[in-house]
Amino acid sequence: MIEQMSPLTRKIVAVGLLVLLPLLAFQYVIGPLVGGIAGQRDELAALRTREARLRATIHRRLPKASSVGPAQSVSAVNEAQATQRLQAMLAGDAAVAGATLQLGPPCAPQAPPESLCVQIAVSGSEASVSHFLSLVEHGVPIIRFRVWQLASGPGGDNQLHLTSRALAAWRTPS
Repeated sequence: MIEQMSPLTRKIVAVGLLVLLPLLAFQYVIGPLVGGIAGQRDELAALRTREARLRATIHRRLPKASSVGPAQSVSAVNEAQATQRLQAMLAGDAAVAGATLQLGPPCAPQAPPESLCVQIAVSGSEASVSHFLSLVEHGVPIIRFRVWQLASGPGGDNQLHLTSRALAAWRTPS
């Protein structure tokens, strides 16, 4: 078929193929490679940003107990009374949630001296333990959990068991 074409037509077809082949190569080979690299570069940048945020969160210092306002802390004359009030608050939240609370001895808070630490064990259905956690975390005074463990109950009957240390700030009434 090419033999039947005139020399001018052959040259035009050859030039057309020389232009068309690089365009096709760019369209189907080079373009997707460049697009894939650009997408991976954007993903890498997003992952680096996320890593930087996580590192900043890990290394962020906890607020000092003095930065907790009076309304957000347990008010008591002494630490023993403050611990009893904290235990009573936890017991009340457990009763409202329908969970069983076992209070352990006070623990060293490993924090400023204005902090309280109480060891607790909470058992109940998944809904009641979750409700207890929600009540404590969103209630006043501010109570946070440290060194906690959540496990399912024996037999897998939708029972949960939480062991933790509950921490709160306390102040003497002014």
